[in-house]
Amino acid sequence: MKIGLAPQNNQTFTARCPQVRDADWVCRVINHAMPYSSTKHQPRIIRYLKAHEAILPCKKELNTMSDIYDFLDDVQFTEQHSAIQDTLMAIKRTIKRFGNKRLHAQETVGNGTFNDNLYNTLYMMTQYRSGNCTENAIMAEFVMKMNGFPNAKCALLNKSNKKLGLNFEDSLDHLVCVFNRDQSSFDGKITPQTIIIDPWIGKADFAQNMERYYRYQFSDSFELTKDEVFKYHPIEVVDIPSIVMDKLRNKFPELLFKNQQRKFMQK
Repeated sequence: MKIGLAPQNNQTFTARCPQVRDADWVCRVINHAMPYSSTKHQPRIIRYLKAHEAILPCKKELNTMSDIYDFLDDVQFTEQHSAIQDTLMAIKRTIKRFGNKRLHAQETVGNGTFNDNLYNTLYMMTQYRSGNCTENAIMAEFVMKMNGFPNAKCALLNKSNKKLGLNFEDSLDHLVCVFNRDQSSFDGKITPQTIIIDPWIGKADFAQNMERYYRYQFSDSFELTKDEVFKYHPIEVVDIPSIVMDKLRNKFPELLFKNQQRKFMQK
């Protein structure tokens, strides 16, 4: 899909309401705390591989960094392609370094509970200052909740083709943070109240605006045809007792909203 202009006949939502402004602040805080991401390079890597597909034939879709790593692991080179080989080995090292960081976090923090996802992410932030979309979305849910907005949650993004039936879905391999600004619980259905926080791309807005952005301005990562629509599967990752949250607020004061004029998510 080529990058183009979004359709002009869709409803436009006010983007600068307090909730969107504060959601943007969440993105900035997280990108300061976790500025490094390997998956942000994925579209550029795939374009490079396609530009050299004559010597790098690939028989399957490369949808994830793991797919790319596995493909590069099987590539065979001759001496005349040494420059390309050097580039691909650098790509492999980048992917492997991030994978090793994640594994180390899991081995260091893990105790077999679902909350490991949060603590793994906090470990990645404090030790490596890095994270891909998963860690970014979990951090967004965490920052929202530690600042007193308990209804935020993560959501897996899939796509569904209207012609094939909306019950048939393909994964977009992407995680975001979602909340309804009226503080109702997000159940997977987008409404005019729904706001998406996506620190991985550094943007937050009403869901309808974010979907247009994904479809048109970020089409390298979200390749949707006109018949395909987004589907959301909510996951509450940050579910910890209030006493634990208080301890984490003391440990990470840089993640607290410090505006003296108003409270978080309020006018």
